[in-house]
Amino acid sequence: MAIEWVDVISWIYQTLSEDSVLQDLIAGTSKVRGYQQGVYTDMAPQVDPISGKSPLAPFVIVSLADGGVDERSLCGTRFLASPSIRITAWDRQSGSVSYARIKPIMDRVDELIDNKESFTTPHFWIRRDGSDVIMPDPSSGITDYGITATYQTMVTVEIGV
Repeated sequence: MAIEWVDVISWIYQTLSEDSVLQDLIAGTSKVRGYQQGVYTDMAPQVDPISGKSPLAPFVIVSLADGGVDERSLCGTRFLASPSIRITAWDRQSGSVSYARIKPIMDRVDELIDNKESFTTPHFWIRRDGSDVIMPDPSSGITDYGITATYQTMVTVEIGV
């Protein structure tokens, strides 16, 4: 497994974190943009680094779904990796579930990430593979749920012969 996925996640995290439209969608109508970080890698922290409080839904998580398979070309001069990245918008409700707050968030994430090319090192391309709904056990009466999408990346890295 290659570690280029760390660079891919960093690029996605930066792209999402710096987008003012996405930050407005995360803040919604009841909070000010930037009240909390709102985009996290791997999992939401117990304490948000900006607000100093537990993160409030909705928020976005960027994580590795699968490290992929590394390949070399015939000459061995180009290295290809194909990690899959999972991006999930989480919300919380008590009672019925509505995707009204997180669907526009995932639509914006898709607009920012899907079918994009990075001009960074390493160089990579991203395309969405699929999407799904996540709903852990709601037996507590409070329902955490999310819309998740997986993105396939193709990463090229120059290597020595």
